Amino acid sequence: MKLRIRGNSIRLRLTRSEVETFGAIGKVEESVDFGPQKSAFSYALETCDLPGVEASFSGNALRIYVPQGIAQEWVNSELVGIESAEGSGPRILVEKDFACMQERPGENDNDAYPNPAPANCKTA
Repeated sequence: MKLRIRGNSIRLRLTRSEVETFGAIGKVEESVDFGPQKSAFSYALETCDLPGVEASFSGNALRIYVPQGIAQEWVNSELVGIESAEGSGPRILVEKDFACMQERPGENDNDAYPNPAPANCKTA
């Protein structure tokens, strides 16, 4: 699961197997360890009973919550992304991760969704 934080926005991108796990158990989690003190930052996507997409941060953990019904629709359809309502905290976008148009050193797109862009489309 990829995490991008920019300004007051949070974006998660999930591979096919992560979307399957999220659909099956309602949670996907990653963490980053910061050295010998074993201090870690974790981030997760979880289903919930809340009315909309929300985020929380506590104890070095970022949690993104998606209502169960919206989560199942996203997992079981061609829908690419889920977005939070405006004015409800940081802008949140949860997306299915597409393969890059061009190979990037150190990146493995084997579990990414096929990119829907035309094959002759180049990106800068």
